Amino acid sequence: MYRSDGKGKITMKTSKLQSLALALPLVMGASATALAADMPSREEMWKIIQKQQRELDALKSQVNQPRDEAPVASARSGGRDEGKEAEKSGSSLAEKIKFSGLVKVDAVTSGKSIANNQKSSDIFVSEAHLTADADVNEWTKARMQIIYEKGVDDGPPADKNRVRLDEANITLGNTERFPLFLTAGRLVTPLSTYTTNLIDDPLTLTLSRAKETVGQVGFESNGVYGSGWLYNGDVNRTGKDDTVSEGGLNLGYKLENKGMNLELDIGAGYTNSLDDSGTLSAIPTVLAGVQDHVSGVGLHANVNWNQFILIGEYASATDSFQVGEVAFKGRGAKPRAWNTELGYTANLFSKETTFSLAYQGTKEALAVALPEDRYLAGITVAILEHTNVKVQYYNEKDYTISDGGTGRSVNVGKAELVVDF
Repeated sequence: MYRSDGKGKITMKTSKLQSLALALPLVMGASATALAADMPSREEMWKIIQKQQRELDALKSQVNQPRDEAPVASARSGGRDEGKEAEKSGSSLAEKIKFSGLVKVDAVTSGKSIANNQKSSDIFVSEAHLTADADVNEWTKARMQIIYEKGVDDGPPADKNRVRLDEANITLGNTERFPLFLTAGRLVTPLSTYTTNLIDDPLTLTLSRAKETVGQVGFESNGVYGSGWLYNGDVNRTGKDDTVSEGGLNLGYKLENKGMNLELDIGAGYTNSLDDSGTLSAIPTVLAGVQDHVSGVGLHANVNWNQFILIGEYASATDSFQVGEVAFKGRGAKPRAWNTELGYTANLFSKETTFSLAYQGTKEALAVALPEDRYLAGITVAILEHTNVKVQYYNEKDYTISDGGTGRSVNVGKAELVVDF
């Protein structure tokens, strides 16, 4: 196996060395091949890395997420989480409350007024209100409204505040399931509907509308509706007890026929105390007390047919005041007012536009500073969603000199920007 090279060194035979040299790379190659066979490919390694990254992200998300406090079990609740139940109940109630509101900004210019024979112009916020309506449950509803009005000059002192609680009432009932309902609280007594498409309130509203804290029982079934209400008014009878003795009744009918594109509302109302209206109760001689309450009636008919709108309304005292309470031409006044209004709605330049014409008037209403005649024309344009622009012109004439008035007339132009939400 070994041999001498002649120089004293012993070496392997060349054939053995060559065999070893050839075998070593083969063994190393085989080992590398076996190791490579056990390792995943590049694509498999990328998939493994992605999977691990997803698992790490999920774990980090769970660690960072806020944890609810552990529920405290009680013997009464059987381990129920009372905190979560209360939170759920509160959220459910919040969903039943609907907030709405309205803002009106007016610009007005007037010729020489009836009162002082002077011209005037102004820009002002005429009204703003915020309303909360709550469907507390299937049979209980509540309503509350805070209102601001510029130049409030009618009604008792509590109603003259520019910012005030205008409505606050509770209704028990569900007329879709049972026709009767009960309402208690402050509201506009439903002597009439006081409907208009114009800027200014109709003269019927100015003369007869009353806001009182009432107890009301009513019904609504198959379009027929009605109610009766009682309250303790701001105007008392001289020398009589201050008790709940004022009230009224109303009865009406509503019809909605989609096939004919027709909506109809007609009705009548009665009150045994018209002197409790905002305007009449503001007269010092009335607010100080009356010998007897003066009753009143209200009639209305509102018709929407296709593009036409027809409004008719009448309000009147059924008897005369005493001459020392509300006078007209040297005797007790029997005030009355009416409103007739015609409207037409069309789409102009893709904007809903309503044109309105109206004639309003009064009789024996000089003491409450209402005109004898008023002619109005107006346009309402829905320029944006829940945003309207109104323009109105009217001419009104005072009572004649022989009736105790000035005989003057005045022209008034108004523009109003209205947003409801």
